[in-house]
Amino acid sequence: MLAALQSIPEDLYEAARLDGAGSWRRFRAITFPAIAAPLGVALVLRTIDAFKVFDIIYVMTRGGPLDSTKTLSFFVYQESFSYLRAGSGAAYAILMTLMCALLIALYLFMLLRQRRRSTEYEA
Repeated sequence: MLAALQSIPEDLYEAARLDGAGSWRRFRAITFPAIAAPLGVALVLRTIDAFKVFDIIYVMTRGGPLDSTKTLSFFVYQESFSYLRAGSGAAYAILMTLMCALLIALYLFMLLRQRRRSTEYEA
């Protein structure tokens, strides 16, 4: 994120300021488009990481007080092995796998779109 923010030329902000753009308009027109791709990639990757976290939660809190640290993977584990509902646990696991596949496809789409844009500017 920091690299994306630092790559924005100050001239753009200065030109927008001279044109009378306020701080909110400068953010919407300059800053946000510059960080949208890295922000999207980071969001997708952190969401996938949240699906993967099971062992730390299981060892440290077992879902935490009042299920405060319960994640989807921990829920699938509880459904399958604690409550002995293997069928619904398997269904939840398949849904979780499909959600991860969708997020990976979104990540790859964003990555390809970003590469296309960067090669367009170089040509």
